[in-house]
Amino acid sequence: MMVSARRRKLRHIAAVLVIAGVPVISSLFNLATAGFPYGRFGFAARGDGTITSVLPASAAADAGLRRGDKFDVPTLSPQERVYLHWPLTLAGTKAEFRLGRPFETVTLIAHGRSTDVAALQTFFAIYSLLAISTLAIVLIGAMLALAQPSRMTWAFLFSAAGTQAGSPILTALLSPPWVVAYSAWSGALWCGSIAALIVFTLRFPSDRVKGAGAVADRWLPPFAIVLGLLVIAANVGTVYRGVDTDGFERLLTIVASIGYALAVVIFLARYVTEGRQERSRMAWVIASFLVGCGGIVAVRISEFFGISVSGNLTNFLLSLNVVVPIAVAYAVVKHRVIALRFFVNKAIVFGVLVGTAIAAIVLVDWFLAWRLERLFAGAGTVTVVAINVAAALLLGFAMPSLYPAIRDLVDRSFFRHQYRARRHVLQLAEGLPYADSATAIDDVLVRSIPDSLEIGSVAVFVRREDGTFRREAAVGWSDDDELERADLDRLAVAFEGARGLVRFGDLHAVSRKLPAGDGMPSVGYPIFVRRRLNRFVLFSGHPYGLELDPSETHLLGEVTRAASHGFDAIELATKAQEAQAEVLDTLRRSNAALQRFNEAYERFVPAEFLGFLKKPSIVDVALGDCVKQTMTVLFSDVRSFTTISEGMTPEQTFAFLNEYLQRVEPLIRENGGFIDKYIGDAVMGLFPADADDALRAAIALHREVRLFNRLLVGGALPTIAIGAGLHAGELMLGTIGERGRMETTVIADAVNVASRLEAFSKVYQCSIVCSREAVESLREPDRFLLRYLGSLQLRGKSNAIAAYECYDSDPAEIVQLKIATKERFAAAVAAFDEGAWPQALAEFLAVSELNHGDGPAAYYAVRCRELISQADASASSERSWASS
Repeated sequence: MMVSARRRKLRHIAAVLVIAGVPVISSLFNLATAGFPYGRFGFAARGDGTITSVLPASAAADAGLRRGDKFDVPTLSPQERVYLHWPLTLAGTKAEFRLGRPFETVTLIAHGRSTDVAALQTFFAIYSLLAISTLAIVLIGAMLALAQPSRMTWAFLFSAAGTQAGSPILTALLSPPWVVAYSAWSGALWCGSIAALIVFTLRFPSDRVKGAGAVADRWLPPFAIVLGLLVIAANVGTVYRGVDTDGFERLLTIVASIGYALAVVIFLARYVTEGRQERSRMAWVIASFLVGCGGIVAVRISEFFGISVSGNLTNFLLSLNVVVPIAVAYAVVKHRVIALRFFVNKAIVFGVLVGTAIAAIVLVDWFLAWRLERLFAGAGTVTVVAINVAAALLLGFAMPSLYPAIRDLVDRSFFRHQYRARRHVLQLAEGLPYADSATAIDDVLVRSIPDSLEIGSVAVFVRREDGTFRREAAVGWSDDDELERADLDRLAVAFEGARGLVRFGDLHAVSRKLPAGDGMPSVGYPIFVRRRLNRFVLFSGHPYGLELDPSETHLLGEVTRAASHGFDAIELATKAQEAQAEVLDTLRRSNAALQRFNEAYERFVPAEFLGFLKKPSIVDVALGDCVKQTMTVLFSDVRSFTTISEGMTPEQTFAFLNEYLQRVEPLIRENGGFIDKYIGDAVMGLFPADADDALRAAIALHREVRLFNRLLVGGALPTIAIGAGLHAGELMLGTIGERGRMETTVIADAVNVASRLEAFSKVYQCSIVCSREAVESLREPDRFLLRYLGSLQLRGKSNAIAAYECYDSDPAEIVQLKIATKERFAAAVAAFDEGAWPQALAEFLAVSELNHGDGPAAYYAVRCRELISQADASASSERSWASS
């Protein structure tokens, strides 16, 4: 199979050499024409020998030849017939020509080239351009046939080779047999090129033909062969038989013109009937035919009608044919082609710019000639030239701003759809730096941009945390379409290096699961965030095989750069939000820690204490801070706790105390107070509002103790009893100690009084003892069960204190009895205070008899007996002293 493919390749090369060899050699000789010492005899004649023109100062003119003279063609030698039909020869060549007049011959020596150097330079420049264009046409056709061999490309090669002009220098150097062979082969190629051109127009771009086109495709090669044989015969007859072939050449010109016209008509007809994908390619070839073949047709028509056209213009028109193979090769080889309208737009803009520039220059010259010559007549030529130069510079500076204005004008006038689409995309790009989310930018890239520019597919790939890329958003990509890891890595490297547009086809991708057809990726753009490749976007071309044109690739570059700014701003905002969130989280943690810190301190230092000191936090408290405040002090103590704790271990004692105290604090807090300190089993509470709160708290404490005792009984533990003392007065709250160790405390006589009153509750065997100041501070004294206990002399106090008992917390039966005996108890206390102890004893005994649970009555009965006994003993002592 490899040998077969190699042989086929060699056959293709041989065929290319046969078809294109002679035109290439002719083009090379034409390119070297300026180096040959060519000359002319100076006449032009028809096929029958009649002279049609004589150049002035030529050998023919010197010999007296005139227009209308006629050579005797049958008597001429083959070489002289060559000179007759191909007048260019080497300078100094000598030849004899027999005229139609009897026995008259003329000897001509070819004159060399003209001495007009400027004219020669112009001629050779245009002629070299024609030679280069013909050489390029043949070579492009040959490479196309070898790269993609098909009936279509071979037909194009034959057409390109056959339309090339021959080499006059080559005919001047060759002998008549070789001239005949060369001209015959060139003519046969030219005839074949007409049929080949029609075959090409029938087959381009798919290389398929059907219907009437298939019939023409089959019969055109035989027709070309027959026509080529006639051309060969005509060339042989012209040189060796002196046959007049002018009529045949006119016929060939008509056939060629019809063939060219037919090719254009066929192409235009197929353009109308073919699909859009074929039309996008055919548009390029049609435009090139209109330019290239138009020049050829113009030259042939001028020759047919005998219109005199300068050689320079003829050569330039013929050189335009080079655009045909370039357009054909582009349309055949390229997977996608750029829409022709882009180049038409550029051509119009360029034409308008050139016209504007020329008009401006003409206007400046006219103004200088009309007005400034008079003003600067005395200044000389230098001033006028300086003004011209200044005007040219101003025009040059104006061109950059003039170009976009003209481009927009042309777009709005002739390409409105593309203009609106571009404006819409630019508006989208302007908004991308201000997008509030990456999703919004991705949506613009994969939806809005493709819809506006009619792009087949778009895919956005995002860098992951591990550095690899994955497809984030796409349109025109199926779930099965994916880039392999190798291609993703190569794209990333390419974008890092290019920092801009990357052609996807240049990567030679290994991925097989890619969008097919119009969705195949064409170009890619990077998106950098913080100077790091964060994303890249792959765009396909347009539907129907159209590639993105340079203006669109530039526009997409602007869009992706704007997207980079948008993603950059979003990342900065995200980082700022994350930083703000981190700061807020740190603040929340700090606040939570501070709150826990404060809560921990509040367990040691009451918040109410800080409030009275007007300190927001414990950290603001300083040594010596203090404030005077009127409050009610509640002092409570567990009776006989020392005895109870003797039967417990230290751990059990702590547990017992905590179990009791955790019931005390909530009751004090619920009634508007706070605990200033714990003193073992004793509690000191402060009530800043009024004494009612303190008294209610004391009552609640006693009731809670009764419930607590039920639990203790169930746990086989000893029960407890508590006493409470209340006193109201001014006290000082503040801090004492030293800077390294200080604590909050209350310093006041009220604290001592409350503590002494609590101690008297044990003496009186009652629950709650209140001072007169506490009772008088009550806002609603009638809501409590109170009775006067008498005056108490507290240790360390010079004045006695009036004390009251609150028995709301006593058992219900005792409460009822105390209410029933309240008046007798009050009378007994009054008698006691007056020193009527026997009377008081009788009353207290009566109360005790009625209420065995009345502790104060029992206490006073015992106290009365002690005082009576002391009085009797004192009286007996006095009587004994008196008797002695």
